[in-house]
Amino acid sequence: MANILVTGTTGFVGANMAKFLSEEKDHSIIGIRHDNSPIDAARLLGIDNRVTWTYGDVLDANFVKRVVNDYEIDEIYHFAALPIVRIAGRSPVPVFETNIAGTWNVLEAARDRGIEEIRVVHCSTDKAYGDTVQRKPYRESQGVGVSEIYGTSKAAADLIAQSYALNYGMKVAVVRPCNMFGPADSNPRIIPNTIRLCLQGKNPVIFRGIGYVREYIFVEDAVDGLYKVMRGLRESSAKGEVFNLGTGWAFDQVQIIKKILRFFPDRKAVVRDPSEYMKREIKYQKLDSSKIRTWFGWRPKQTLDRGLKKTIEWWKGRPDLTGKAINFTR
Repeated sequence: MANILVTGTTGFVGANMAKFLSEEKDHSIIGIRHDNSPIDAARLLGIDNRVTWTYGDVLDANFVKRVVNDYEIDEIYHFAALPIVRIAGRSPVPVFETNIAGTWNVLEAARDRGIEEIRVVHCSTDKAYGDTVQRKPYRESQGVGVSEIYGTSKAAADLIAQSYALNYGMKVAVVRPCNMFGPADSNPRIIPNTIRLCLQGKNPVIFRGIGYVREYIFVEDAVDGLYKVMRGLRESSAKGEVFNLGTGWAFDQVQIIKKILRFFPDRKAVVRDPSEYMKREIKYQKLDSSKIRTWFGWRPKQTLDRGLKKTIEWWKGRPDLTGKAINFTR
């Protein structure tokens, strides 16, 4: 049986990863709960009793080391991060602390564990690449770049993770997914915001003059890709490697909202002026994900429409959340 630590277990992606792993009988899942919010993603997905919970913070290096050693951790999926781009732009220091120092604390705890076979998959983001050149898809070989605060923090964490693999021979890999969506994402992002507005009987919002393009992946496909990379680490083939994780489905805000509105034919988008910060985001993001497909045979199992339908159905089953006020930080 593998003892698996999932950091960021109460967040959207970490909780979906823990759910995926909990369906495998040979895993013991350890999670970190920073506070006791009644609506964190693990509780929303109904997996609270499938996880052995510890209580603390990834910024507490001694706490992370105790967890990794006391629970004899074999594998770590590192998701703990502050992930919202515009919030990061307003308050950069906590983002740098959590996304960078939190990462080296996890890596140091893994190194301190003192066993050769411990494996770490660090979940990054396509935003670590910075702006594209001539709207070409990002390739792993081009390296990271400077961009907005969140992307820069993840780029720094990626380099640290790769450095631990290089300098200490650790089984560490970096995965850079595109924009993930799915059940239990209550963050202020375009897909959950649009779905919730429609379910409230309101019209979704398009921001005037914003033509940025983003690639999307359903969260179940994303965690499957992360799992395949971890399996590669077990065989040592993925050590020190970086893998893009995307579907090729890239849309601007108008296009993705139109796709959601096909499930809500009585709704029509309204136009608003964007915030100043919104105008400074990366303009085009799309990944070349041929490496993970070639190395591990990964393919998305869900179409965009099926993923959207599953997400909408999940939100329909949570009227307690659907009716809450919506934050337009996207």
